[in-house]
Amino acid sequence: MIFFIGFAYISLVQWYRRSRRRQMYASVISRSLRRSSILAQRVCLTQEGSTGDFLHSALLKCSETYTVRQYVNDEKLLISTVEPKQTVDMHLWTAYMDINPSSDRSLRSIMVLLEADRPSDLIAYQKKILDTPPVCRIHVLTLGCPVAWKPGIPFGIVLHCSLDGFVAMCDAFGHGHLTVGENLEIHKIITVECQGKPHRFLQDAECEDSKVDERQQVFVFNSPENCNKMEDRKPVFVVNSPDSCNEDLQLQCESSEELVHEDIPPTVTVQKVDEASSGDTTIDDDTTSLAKDTAEVVSNSVAIDSNSVTTDNMNVNGVKTTGVTLNGVDINDTDLNGCDIDPRVRNISGSASMKPPNVLVYCGKKDSVRRFQGVKASLEQCLNTDCYTIYHLQHAEVNSAPWADNSALLIISCESLYDGVNLTFIRYFQKGGRVLSCGSSLDGEFVERKKVQNSIGVTELDIETWKGVSTLRGPFNYSGVLARMVGVVVNTMARDPLTGEPVLMFVRQKLAVTGSSGVAVLSQLLLERDPTDMVGEPAEFRHLKKSNSTRLQILKHILITLGLNCSQQTPPDLTPCVLLTNRQDVKESFIGGIQHRLKGGILRSKSLTLQFIEKCSPSTPVLPHHLPVVTGDGDLQLKYFQPQTYWTNLSTSRLGQVVLYTDVIPTTMTMFEGLQFSVTSDAGLIAIAGRQTAGKGRGLNTWLSPVGCAMFSLPVRMPADSNLGQRVSFLQHIVSLAVVQSVRALPGYEKLDLRIKWPNDIYYGQDIKLGGVIVNSSAMDNIIYTVIGCGFNVDNCNPTMCINDLVQQHNIHHGTTLDLCSVEQLIGRTVTIIEQLIDQFQEEGHEAFCRLYYDKWLHSGVKVRLESEDNLEVTVCGLDSFGFLMVQTADGQTISVQPDGNTFDMMHNLILIKKR
Repeated sequence: MIFFIGFAYISLVQWYRRSRRRQMYASVISRSLRRSSILAQRVCLTQEGSTGDFLHSALLKCSETYTVRQYVNDEKLLISTVEPKQTVDMHLWTAYMDINPSSDRSLRSIMVLLEADRPSDLIAYQKKILDTPPVCRIHVLTLGCPVAWKPGIPFGIVLHCSLDGFVAMCDAFGHGHLTVGENLEIHKIITVECQGKPHRFLQDAECEDSKVDERQQVFVFNSPENCNKMEDRKPVFVVNSPDSCNEDLQLQCESSEELVHEDIPPTVTVQKVDEASSGDTTIDDDTTSLAKDTAEVVSNSVAIDSNSVTTDNMNVNGVKTTGVTLNGVDINDTDLNGCDIDPRVRNISGSASMKPPNVLVYCGKKDSVRRFQGVKASLEQCLNTDCYTIYHLQHAEVNSAPWADNSALLIISCESLYDGVNLTFIRYFQKGGRVLSCGSSLDGEFVERKKVQNSIGVTELDIETWKGVSTLRGPFNYSGVLARMVGVVVNTMARDPLTGEPVLMFVRQKLAVTGSSGVAVLSQLLLERDPTDMVGEPAEFRHLKKSNSTRLQILKHILITLGLNCSQQTPPDLTPCVLLTNRQDVKESFIGGIQHRLKGGILRSKSLTLQFIEKCSPSTPVLPHHLPVVTGDGDLQLKYFQPQTYWTNLSTSRLGQVVLYTDVIPTTMTMFEGLQFSVTSDAGLIAIAGRQTAGKGRGLNTWLSPVGCAMFSLPVRMPADSNLGQRVSFLQHIVSLAVVQSVRALPGYEKLDLRIKWPNDIYYGQDIKLGGVIVNSSAMDNIIYTVIGCGFNVDNCNPTMCINDLVQQHNIHHGTTLDLCSVEQLIGRTVTIIEQLIDQFQEEGHEAFCRLYYDKWLHSGVKVRLESEDNLEVTVCGLDSFGFLMVQTADGQTISVQPDGNTFDMMHNLILIKKR
């Protein structure tokens, strides 16, 4: 009751303060609005520049002389008046739709210019957005109606809004809660006068055919959280969630030289509805309008001339088209073998299917199953798999099954198309389908192709902000000239670095006022294929894998371009922990040893509460801060772990004998906050996870922890006066070496190029990170308590590379048949070797260990530079007696570099010593 009263009191105080603040803003704004522009600035931004800096904007026609008066200057917001009123030349802007922004002035009496740009620190900005409770985030389109937009730097949008809407906008802006989506940060809000009219997206000829009664036309945007019902406004604007497909970068098309273009607005689709049903119009969250699809590609850089290509009598709703031929065959009046486009693609007001839409992958006539598995693995790294199901469209199904009924995207991952499947795919495109053609002969139906090499190879090129990307590529380039297909517009997205010819193109049907146009991406860059598909030289394979995460980023942005949802997936449900031992007496000893620390079966610590229970029921809560530990021998299914494989590969006397296993957990590192001080020294605990949702790396880094990654936390204690107790920093080196040895000590696996990068990383060669180690330590009663956290990629080839990739490549190039490794096998072997190395270190000291360590590390004799010493060149000579890096100058002076105080990047031959 006290808590409820306190909460109610705090809420009431916050509401009162917000109301008073908004009343003050409204009073100042209403008094000055008619004669002045109102400029709203965040206090934190005004420290970076004067008001004059804010007024000298490429978006404004700034007067040579102006007067600025400050009226509000609280801790969050600075509100000023600017006389004379600032103006915007709308001739250079693009209208959202053909609407009259001055209508209904009683509701929208204020024209507001918002200026936005990419944040300089995108990661910090995204973190700030995520830290803001969703209920507090306010999207600008919930407070006003968009009139026009202007791409470039800075990005501008002009809105019509009411006085209350503008006051709420200023308030949200001051508190950092106002968003515009697309990872753009709003820098300025100012009321303006508009001169001239923005040019329209559709040409006049097109608009003549599209005129309908104003009452029957609904302008559908996309509502952020759909939190505001705007039924009192005409036309109706429903806004798409800005968080649904936001990415830090947008693919921007480079227009082909053969076409002249016209600007396309970024988020608008027109839909005609009957007056009687206009109030019930809805948009499906899983389907993005194809006008928006197009805009995400071309906004800021490409504009398309709708007169450059024509379609005769085309009805893009897919009912009937005429005048389009393929190879001389009229295909428009032919049925699509049941491939009726999903109503959500044809008509965004159609009711949504409860079944997630399908992403279909066609891999050809032969060897398609193996190819599909690789493509699926790549797609699962990009798509929100909560929104889509990825299916294999087999060759026999193309002309027989109604596969397009619920299809969101068709991906073609093969060169040759047989048995008329190309005709079926073209019809699918013409009826509003979305297609990603990866090196397939279907490309030739849209644009002419030119063969530049005999087979699939490796290329390195720049794509937008991604530089020096190595990827597989097909044997053709595109000419950019339209081929057999008419009624389409093409744009270049990437070019061959040697010839300048297109290798990545965006295609769409001529945009119609009603219905959905087909869109396609034609790609000679085989981004859907994992580098393991390429049987080439080890150097090529290494370059491909080094660019693998970038490959997935580019593929993800292409999918977003095609209108798919690539937002972060819903985190998997957390699962209970299971206590596993290989012997019953070990389990009984452990449970008996902690009874004195339990209260009602519960052990509490700072971050996590462990609840020890005999059995787990479906109603047992599993929360980030509350983890049930099942101690009974029940039939709880383990999804990602085979205990017997682990026990077979574990040969220790102490470590790893008691396993706390969880299928899904935020992180295993918090499990021992209280537990390691509650058990005996020989308890032998280890925590293993099948998947982590918040894995921890060194410092503030996070570690991606998908299925197939070996992840464990291992508590180790030692006397403070022992060899290792006096040199605890060596423990991370011991674990790193143990991971490498767990693989390379296997018969036949000795030549796998697994290495150690100082201080705590596992690498393939010198380029690609496969894993890492962190060690947390504390001291109490002359005992050093440590918790080792370790994660390394075993069987997850994405997003970068894994150990099984190395095994497969070794088998290919050496004709061997080495078995793939398993997570359980390598965790068991790693823990065994850790115990052996710790025992050896305690007996023989650090010098004997260093001889083993140097054999597997990257750095002996490497030249590096000390930046803080005028880039003095030094030579790495080993580890000092405390495990820190030791370098030697030309005159023989030895310097130790401590990892906790330095940022070290051996791959660039540079040691950065931070100033303290």
